[in-house]
Amino acid sequence: MACSLRPTPFAARDPHHFPRILDFLRDGVVEVVPPEILAPLRREADFYSIDPLRQALQVSADFLGC
Repeated sequence: MACSLRPTPFAARDPHHFPRILDFLRDGVVEVVPPEILAPLRREADFYSIDPLRQALQVSADFLGC
């Protein structure tokens, strides 16, 4: 097996919210998000610098009054 000289990116993040992030990246749609996970999901969107997801979550937060 050959060794790669390029470093492999690794993000030590909680995988709990990652499926929702992947769904958004695939579909461009945020499904209904329970209010209790809005803040953690926004933190993940901030970490990954996904501006469209941040904006969609802000709309959800405004709608829910969070």
